[in-house]
Amino acid sequence: MQPHRDLSNPGSAADRPRDSGWKRSLRYYRICLTRSHTMPRRLAMGAAVGVFVAVLPIPGLQLVSAAGLAWLIRAHRGAAIAATFAANPLTYPLFWLASYLLGAVILGMPVSEAAHDLERLTGLMKQGWSLADNPPRNFQHILPSLVAVTVGSIPLALASGALAYAGVRQLLRNQPERALATP
Repeated sequence: MQPHRDLSNPGSAADRPRDSGWKRSLRYYRICLTRSHTMPRRLAMGAAVGVFVAVLPIPGLQLVSAAGLAWLIRAHRGAAIAATFAANPLTYPLFWLASYLLGAVILGMPVSEAAHDLERLTGLMKQGWSLADNPPRNFQHILPSLVAVTVGSIPLALASGALAYAGVRQLLRNQPERALATP
């Protein structure tokens, strides 16, 4: 005996195969975005701003920075704030390591020096080191690293923002450019 089917609604949820995990979440967010009353270009710009700010080494200031920058360029502020969550405890180390290595290459630091610098910083952090212990001396230790991370994060943030923009535009490629009420 076959299970009961709702014949009055052939497209009911019971008849559709059930997605799970990431595929289902992505489909849900795509539906939310496509039903938005905002121009797809503004949504894509908001996502790009959010990812751009997420990659920059400014923890704690990302939400405010993303909202302010989105407001300045008339991007979707909600999309910008949501996209800042690309930076989280799992991705921070990856962003910062990539920023540091890219910055070291841009600044012409030898790779062996960059590796030694990372080992020294890791050792200081394991010992519970803080700037308060000996501010002038300890700041001199981390200054080259801070400069490398900052210099390297800018091209990485620009590239990540461009990828986010292209991805959201592709996701919303069939949506008409319409200017309705925007948040």
